[in-house]
Amino acid sequence: MTEMARLLTTPSQVAISHYALLILLSTGPMLIAIGALLPPRAGRPFLVAALIFLGLETALFFAPHPDIPRVGAHDSMATPTLQQEDEGILLETKAMFLGLFGIYAAVLFIPRILHRLESRLFSTALPLSFLVLYSAGTVFWLTTAAAEGP
Repeated sequence: MTEMARLLTTPSQVAISHYALLILLSTGPMLIAIGALLPPRAGRPFLVAALIFLGLETALFFAPHPDIPRVGAHDSMATPTLQQEDEGILLETKAMFLGLFGIYAAVLFIPRILHRLESRLFSTALPLSFLVLYSAGTVFWLTTAAAEGP
């Protein structure tokens, strides 16, 4: 292993990438909650900012991480079955957060398509109900990350 590869896989580097993801995971829902509680016109910028944060965190799931084994990587500690299981969990998590991003984009843009921007249903009820789905996805990600270990 080269010196650069060793530096990129230190525990501090791995922890920083997880903390960045946790910050993004908490910032998006916080912006959604603020935007949903404000009047529709005042809350719209918060809801759009939340979409940007959700897009960034979804992109982070697709970015390569030094602590995630690559397909075909040779690891003496992991059996092929464990690697396939980890890849399956990773694919499920990616698909779930990509789906959540799509749902939130629909929640945000369908009212504009239907010309109902001022409705409290679209500015409050749908974003808050999305938070229920999003929290379930976050709990799934945290429990699978905790089960995989550090």
